[in-house]
Amino acid sequence: MLTKADIDWIINEMKRVFPTKKDTVDKMDEISAKLDTFVGEIKNTREVQELHTKDHARITKRFERIEKHIRISPLTD
Repeated sequence: MLTKADIDWIINEMKRVFPTKKDTVDKMDEISAKLDTFVGEIKNTREVQELHTKDHARITKRFERIEKHIRISPLTD
């Protein structure tokens, strides 16, 4: 649990980093923009990975059908 001294220390440190309300708002807007970009990149990466996973599954299934049809054993590592 925070004491009054802890809270006062946090407030004083924040005032050193963000001396005015405008500085605080500007910094938070900058952080928010960077975070939005980062989250967007993660979302795009996940979507691409899903597409690749589906492609790999489709290709693997096709290879298995072809191998079965021409009666060859699958390659193993």
